[in-house]
Amino acid sequence: MRVPRSRYEYGNTAAALERRTPTLRKLKPEGKTENAVHVHHFGVILAIGMLAVMLTMLFQTMSLSVKVTTWRKEADRLSREYTELKKINDLHYEDILAAVDLDEVRDIAENQLGMKLAGEGQIIEYSGEIEDYVKQYENIPTE
Repeated sequence: MRVPRSRYEYGNTAAALERRTPTLRKLKPEGKTENAVHVHHFGVILAIGMLAVMLTMLFQTMSLSVKVTTWRKEADRLSREYTELKKINDLHYEDILAAVDLDEVRDIAENQLGMKLAGEGQIIEYSGEIEDYVKQYENIPTE
């Protein structure tokens, strides 16, 4: 074996240099190892998984958007139907009120049923804090 001339060694290390035999090593490109292939596959699988999640979320969002639009249209239709029914109900109520003659009701109550208008002292007033119903705890006086 020949030592390059640009390199000189003195002492006991010079003999060691002559005994060494050059070995050729197969160099791998930097940054590429066997594990890099696995990381690459993992990255692709991760990207595909993320894409699947994103597409699922997109379709769910679109589905919910369609449902909301359908529900709004249904709510509008029901609101129009309610308004129409309320108008019809109000017209029927007005017809009923117009059909009732209060003088005739009074005449029937007094003459046929023997009812009389309340006089002084017969009306007892009370004040209730609750307006939607009244509990009667004792009998109303007859005097």
